[in-house]
Amino acid sequence: MNPRERIRLIRETATNLLELDTPDLQLVLVEFGIETWNFDSGFDGPSPYEYVIDRLRASDETTLRDIHEYGCELLKVDSAPASSITGLWGSNPVRVFISHIHDSAEMVGRLKIALETQFGIDAFVAHADIAPSASWRESIKHALDTCHICVAVLDVGFHESQWCDQEIGWAMSRRIPVVPIRHGDVNNVERRDGFLEEHQDVFIPPSGMTEVKLAENVFHSMFAHTDALVVARKALGEAFVKSSSYDRTRLLWDILKVQPVVEEEVKARIRFALQVNRQVSDCVADRQRLPDLVEHLFGPVLEF
Repeated sequence: MNPRERIRLIRETATNLLELDTPDLQLVLVEFGIETWNFDSGFDGPSPYEYVIDRLRASDETTLRDIHEYGCELLKVDSAPASSITGLWGSNPVRVFISHIHDSAEMVGRLKIALETQFGIDAFVAHADIAPSASWRESIKHALDTCHICVAVLDVGFHESQWCDQEIGWAMSRRIPVVPIRHGDVNNVERRDGFLEEHQDVFIPPSGMTEVKLAENVFHSMFAHTDALVVARKALGEAFVKSSSYDRTRLLWDILKVQPVVEEEVKARIRFALQVNRQVSDCVADRQRLPDLVEHLFGPVLEF
């Protein structure tokens, strides 16, 4: 098992198991042969998420796969076999499938890099208008089965591609959010996209837009979808870790402070960002230091 796959399984398993009460959580770990200890999640102790991560890291490959499968069954989460997504996704917690025509490939490639490096979102770029091999079709299907969000780059010719329309139909059948990207003026656009018309668009103005700004808009659009809020907050945690400027950190803080709930996994990543990223730890937002704002929002920042 490569490190990326192991990281993914550990994170997903920890998130799933934290739905259990502490006694049941400890029972599951013990029954899968993982050594446990009584932990205090108070001021000086680890958070429950940090505790479970620590315990899972000590497990071997077989145990980790077994307990991951159990966690998915526990929450009735669809889980593709690990081998089916090897090489398709990186280690980021949020996965986006980008559907586009061949003429958009260069721009979409830059968007993929911006999503991954700036916002903690792994992107799978599907090649449209090319007759794929059988193995490539399987990769596309696995990516569609395991992504959290689908992005449709609606350039001229998109709906003429049988692959693009099938990819969007597949995503809609899973009832995951679809984010359409359009060129044009938000106040003067004609939509002829069937069910896609029900989804909130991201617009590229006639004057153009950098891929980083486009990635930022895709990131923000995730928070407009109720069904995507959990994974959107996961991306938010990673975006703090990767933040490259005070301005970016302040934008992330504006999103964070209005969230009705923040999962322990996300809190842990933001606390980690405070330890390793000076664009976060030295940032001032709302006339206060960000570490103080986070401490007030989450409680005391734990030392790692």
